[in-house]
Amino acid sequence: MDHGAVIHTARARGAWTSVTLLLMLLVVLGMPSSARASEQPAAPATPAATPAATTTTGAKLVAPADGQHFDHLEVAPMVQFDPSTDSAGKAETAKWVLLADDRAMTKTVRYCRQFVWATTDGAYHWGCNRWATGADQYGNDQLKPLDAGKVYYWQVVSNSADGKSEVKSAVRAFAIDSETAQPTIADVSAQVHGTAFDDGSYLNLGAAALVNSGVRVSSIHSARLATYAFRITGKHVGAVDATRSYVKVTSAAGTRYLKVASVGTDGTVQAVWRLTVAERKLRTKRFTYQLHLKSTRNGALVKSQQRVVLIKSPAANPKWTPDRTTVKPI
Repeated sequence: MDHGAVIHTARARGAWTSVTLLLMLLVVLGMPSSARASEQPAAPATPAATPAATTTTGAKLVAPADGQHFDHLEVAPMVQFDPSTDSAGKAETAKWVLLADDRAMTKTVRYCRQFVWATTDGAYHWGCNRWATGADQYGNDQLKPLDAGKVYYWQVVSNSADGKSEVKSAVRAFAIDSETAQPTIADVSAQVHGTAFDDGSYLNLGAAALVNSGVRVSSIHSARLATYAFRITGKHVGAVDATRSYVKVTSAAGTRYLKVASVGTDGTVQAVWRLTVAERKLRTKRFTYQLHLKSTRNGALVKSQQRVVLIKSPAANPKWTPDRTTVKPI
């Protein structure tokens, strides 16, 4: 059987098919771009930013969160991050973490380049918390704790995979809170009323009394007015309630309390002390007196130092005897 006519027909048909495909391709290429696009599936939307192939965002910051606060005792907070990769997927090398006073990172105040492993939520990250202000002559970092009451902005700086440039991360901020104001000695002492520590001698004497109650006794002394009468004078700093202040006098005859009165405007108070019959009869008239002033700040009794006075009995009047040499003759 002669197959030549069949082969010839097949070849002719194949050639015609090739010509037809070529003509269709030319028609398609000659169509407007809008027409061709209508025949293709829509491409996914992409951001208007630089293509991902040329975008470098730097290290991924993990912790602390932007605006996080630390206690004033945390003077070396740990920052955590994950190293970045370039467009080719090659890892970039973290160089250091910088701290600055402003978000623009124009004034660097600390740096850290001694990296350690740190964890957050069970995941490991690069960490750094050895904050330095510079290096010594041997290249060792001079570490210095961070200051309380300040806001720090931080950023990770990395070397590119090819080592030709630096790659910077985003900027975050954290704050170290100021120490909470603690009550001063004056604040605590102002809550003490009356006496404390037995009779209050320690808190209510001298400089301690001035801190505690705002009152201090400057001086106290006595002066004799008559044989058995004395004036006790005290001088003080601060405001006192004279109507509730007094002088305490102690002896073998017992204890007495003398009212005081303010004299003038210079902080002087006075009390008059007249010895009682029992006090006059004492063989040894040894008395101790002490000024007690009532503070108007907290009502505490501010005390002077104790003073001791010995009172001598007046000499007895000698009995009169006639001078026999001058007796007149009868």
